[in-house]
Amino acid sequence: MARGAKVRLDFGEGRAIPASPMKAGIQAWLEPPVREAAVVYVNGQRAGSVWCPPFSVDVSSSIRSGENSIRIEVANTALNTWLGDACPITSC
Repeated sequence: MARGAKVRLDFGEGRAIPASPMKAGIQAWLEPPVREAAVVYVNGQRAGSVWCPPFSVDVSSSIRSGENSIRIEVANTALNTWLGDACPITSC
């Protein structure tokens, strides 16, 4: 890998879905590639999280030449991910 190169792990774009009538509540008319939240680890270090567009994480500072390990933890809601983290929401 070239020195200073930027590397992003891209989960893809969301897909627009047709609006439909609702009786109550709110709805985002987007089918995201990650549902609902994912935390990305590279070489055992937290590289970032994905829960809204753009659905990608800059892993430039975590990646190294040669073999790298990538772990992605997915939660059913962003709130559940934050509740399971040891860090406060403002620093995640």
